Amino acid sequence: MNAAHRETDADVVVVGGGTAGLAAAIAAKRSAPGLRVMVLEKAAGVGRHLLSGAIVEPAAFQRLLTPEEFAALPLGIQVKKSEFRFLTAGGGAWRLPFVLPSMRDEGLWLADLPTLAGALAGIAEKLDVDVLTGTAVEELIYDGELVAGVRCGGDSLTARHVVLAEGPGGPLTAELARRCPGLRAAHPCHALAIREMWQVPAPSGRAGDVAHTFGAPLKGRRYGGGFMYRPAEDRVVVGFAVALDLGMPEGAFELFEAWKQHPFVAQALEGGTAIGYGARLIPEAGWPGIPPALQAGNVTLAGDAAGLVDPLALKGVHLGVEAGRLAGERIAAASQKTPDESWAITPEPPLQRDNLPFAPALRRIRNHRAGFAWGLLPGMMGAGLSFVSRGLLPPGQFAPPSDLPRAPEGQSAADRLSLPPHLPRLETALAQARLTAARPGEPPHVGVIDPDKCVGCPHPCWHFCPAGTYAPAESARSPAEAPPLVHAENCLHCHTCLLRCPRANIRWQPPPAGIGPDFR
Repeated sequence: MNAAHRETDADVVVVGGGTAGLAAAIAAKRSAPGLRVMVLEKAAGVGRHLLSGAIVEPAAFQRLLTPEEFAALPLGIQVKKSEFRFLTAGGGAWRLPFVLPSMRDEGLWLADLPTLAGALAGIAEKLDVDVLTGTAVEELIYDGELVAGVRCGGDSLTARHVVLAEGPGGPLTAELARRCPGLRAAHPCHALAIREMWQVPAPSGRAGDVAHTFGAPLKGRRYGGGFMYRPAEDRVVVGFAVALDLGMPEGAFELFEAWKQHPFVAQALEGGTAIGYGARLIPEAGWPGIPPALQAGNVTLAGDAAGLVDPLALKGVHLGVEAGRLAGERIAAASQKTPDESWAITPEPPLQRDNLPFAPALRRIRNHRAGFAWGLLPGMMGAGLSFVSRGLLPPGQFAPPSDLPRAPEGQSAADRLSLPPHLPRLETALAQARLTAARPGEPPHVGVIDPDKCVGCPHPCWHFCPAGTYAPAESARSPAEAPPLVHAENCLHCHTCLLRCPRANIRWQPPPAGIGPDFR
């Protein structure tokens, strides 16, 4: 068949049913109702792989939806109080008297992302978008420099345009960036965030309160902090994020547990019970971590896959929705103009980083993350200088810390903590993630590529994984000389292992049929 008249299964395929991917699908379908738009979500239901608890700016949703749709959107509860606290090792919790305007959350919405994504999926389906859950995309199908579709469960699904919205650290996005330099960020960097939902005695009178913390238990040049959201009188969302650039000799989960033992956090959880657990990567580079182009040829990057997060405001949902809407509209416009000799939908001009409406704001704080590579105080001074000078100072652009794997031994003593690895409570926490195991006989979706490469490796995977997926081989005479024992059934799909293995020796692909966590 002539390529100009190639039959495809869909005009637009969106990989990932998060808010950014759904925004692209809604915008494309609303702008060009004749398009065949399909959303593929690997979880058993839309939103089940999204961590609840996010501060949301509503304007991007207002531009995406009709007034009636926006009025019915479950945005949650408005933030009535927000604060930043510096935690000390001695139990102090000093409240900052002043924070930059973009860091204030009062009046914004404290949303449950699984519920929000489910509502967007419902809107998309009313527009005749096909939303398929339990559908894992294993690989992209290429036709020269174009993406001709995706492969799911061994079956091929052809498309004229593909939107990758698989979240941060995704293997499909990484492969595409290797093939297309224009979709590759210059300096990406990530943090790993662990989150729990707690049920606490009610009434607390503090629903709508938000607190962010920095300081203890981190020390030295370690970058990260905690957050505590109260979406309801009897609910508290607590989480801790730590940057990956210095490795994790003590373990992300252990840091999270140590943070919860600080009096400021412990008193908020007193008498309560943890009812949900999860983890995910956060792209935190800001401007240097966004690719020069979000569209190239007939493919689009959306949401966290494109690094769309404001590292100063600690928010990104609205950026992903805004960029997704713009991308969807360009895809729809290009579908009307695609010449007869081309089967692909290739927006011209493509959506680029410099054209994003929030580009000036992110460019002004382009050095925010890089400043913290020298420590907490230099980072805070640099952030204030950028704000006061509206991005003129410091001049130029500095690269933030690299995500490239680094062995824990390379750290200084000042950056290390002495915490016991693999606390017994991890098993209890994983039960709260409501993991769905693979069926007997199915090959594991995660494993070691070459066992021989593990010889002599310091095995940081024993520590950085927030789910204990990798453990010392019990039968080996020397566990350090053997590949790790892989518990694929524990995997939370955070993709940390793909970034942190010092020998790039981890194989990870989406498991079939909705296998994995349920973060609702």
